[in-house]
Amino acid sequence: MTDVTPPDTALLNAEAARLQRYSLWALLALIAWLMISTVATAPAGLSALTLLVGWLLQSLPLWLFVPGLRAGRARSGVWLGFVLMFYFVFAVLNAFAPGLHGLLATVEAVLISGVFMLVIRFVKAQRATQNGAL
Repeated sequence: MTDVTPPDTALLNAEAARLQRYSLWALLALIAWLMISTVATAPAGLSALTLLVGWLLQSLPLWLFVPGLRAGRARSGVWLGFVLMFYFVFAVLNAFAPGLHGLLATVEAVLISGVFMLVIRFVKAQRATQNGAL
C-alpha cells in the first residue's frame, strides 16, 4: 500500500491566486494592446469617436471576462480560452499583412498566446483547489 499525502491547500490557493492576478493583468495588457494597434493602423482622418467605437467593438468580448477573472471563477477562464482562440485566428491572419499592420498583429498573436497559457494554468490551479470542480 502506498502512502499518498494530500497536497498542501494553502500552497495550491496561493498558486491559484498568483495565476489569477497574472491572467487578469495579461488580459488587461491585451486589451490595451488592441487600443494601441487600433490607433496605429487607423486610416488618416478618422475621428476619435470612430476609433473609440471600433476599439470597443473589438475589445468588448474580452471586457466581459474581467469580472469573472477578478472573482477567481475558473469557468470564466475556460470560456475566455475559447474566445481567445478566435482572436488568435484573426491575429495570425492579419500577421501576413505587409508593413506595420502585420508587425502589430504578430505581437498581438504572441500576447494572445501568453494570455491563453496563463488562463489555462489558472484554471488548472483553481480546479486543483476545488478537487477538480469548475
